[in-house]
Amino acid sequence: MARLRVAPPAQPRDGWEQRLAARYASAQATRARRRWGFAVGGLALAAAAAALLLVWRHDDRVGAPPPMTVAIRATDGVARRGAAAVGDTLAVTAGIRAGQLELRVYAGAVLAGRCPGSAACTTQAGALTLTTPLVTAGRYTIVAVRSAQAIPPPLPGGLDADLLQARSAGATIEQAPPVDVSP
Repeated sequence: MARLRVAPPAQPRDGWEQRLAARYASAQATRARRRWGFAVGGLALAAAAAALLLVWRHDDRVGAPPPMTVAIRATDGVARRGAAAVGDTLAVTAGIRAGQLELRVYAGAVLAGRCPGSAACTTQAGALTLTTPLVTAGRYTIVAVRSAQAIPPPLPGGLDADLLQARSAGATIEQAPPVDVSP
């Protein structure tokens, strides 16, 4: 014990300050590389997820016909945003793809308009448009019938019989939300 008390104080080896600074700089550089690695990796992952989402959303719409659009015009020709009224005009447009397309509008269960098959039907830029006057109050049902084969003509039984016959013939039925017409 006595010798420990008399021992000279310990002195660090020469160049310790430079070694400590070099070790500290090396640790800082490693941390910076890790941060950049995480940032670049995260950015690459986000870009891959965005590209996958775009491809997935695009594949979902490939081959699908453009959606059916419905517009209601008042008697003065201005588009209506609220409820439809008797005397307004209903315009239904749907894109044509491969196969057959027929637009039908029913007032209640009775056929009120058909395209093709009426003078109110126009074809423009790969789309059919059916323009039908809203002559009675009530609910109007809008249907697009698509098929690879010929679409059967409407039956005297009305809406339900027509849709059943079209489905039985292999057609696909697309319905727009109904339009309620007030007096």
